[in-house]
Amino acid sequence: MSRKEASRKTILPKTLKDLRSVKDTLVTPLDTARTTDQPPDDLLWKEEDPSTKYILSHKFNQAGAGWIGFENCQGLRTVFVKIVKATSHQKLQFHKTDQANLINLQEVFHSKNVTYLIYDFDRCDLPLSMVHASPNVQFTEADIAIVCRQVLTGLQYIHEKLKISHGSIKLSDLVLSQSGQVKIANIGESMLQGKTLEHRRGDLQGLALVLIHLKNPHTILEDGRMHVNNPRDVSREACEFIEMTKSATYRELFQVSQF
Repeated sequence: MSRKEASRKTILPKTLKDLRSVKDTLVTPLDTARTTDQPPDDLLWKEEDPSTKYILSHKFNQAGAGWIGFENCQGLRTVFVKIVKATSHQKLQFHKTDQANLINLQEVFHSKNVTYLIYDFDRCDLPLSMVHASPNVQFTEADIAIVCRQVLTGLQYIHEKLKISHGSIKLSDLVLSQSGQVKIANIGESMLQGKTLEHRRGDLQGLALVLIHLKNPHTILEDGRMHVNNPRDVSREACEFIEMTKSATYRELFQVSQF
């Protein structure tokens, strides 16, 4: 049985049940007065081979291709390793993250012109694109509202603490945990691209398109801009949220994300 087939039969029903049961406890907007002026955590860049700390085991794809790695310590902590092209001139762009709605970047190694991004990993996490593609799963607007509030929380952290834009908010870059937590993937790649806050509105409109795709799966093959500008088959409250992603503040978006 493939990983995808097994996931549909054993993980998804429980995942969506958990997602609904924790909708009132998962999302708390950031205290922007406390976080906006705080600098990111210590820099992560290490000029050494990751084999000094991790064993790369086998290839794996979770919101992009990478490797499963095991830490050389008791318990063999599991990590997800992505290989990218970066130079020492870009080392200041990488910072450790610690936010419940991100797949957090833990370390960065650079050796022989190759850069390794070390992420948290949970084998039970599923790309939201896989969940969305399952014929056995249908998202209600209550489910979609939960997804939106959690992604909003992750984006607020990215924009207001890391002070960058993610640049790729879509179903394949979002991950759903077994407990119902929605996480934004590939934050290290976003740091490497160095997209400024001028692009943050694009992140929010990417979330609006995620909402539309989850509600109407057939739209994933169509022009996303058309649906963001003229959403159909969604509630009045969802339409209001989609429109507000074009200009509203986070406080306003959290207030209307209860559709």
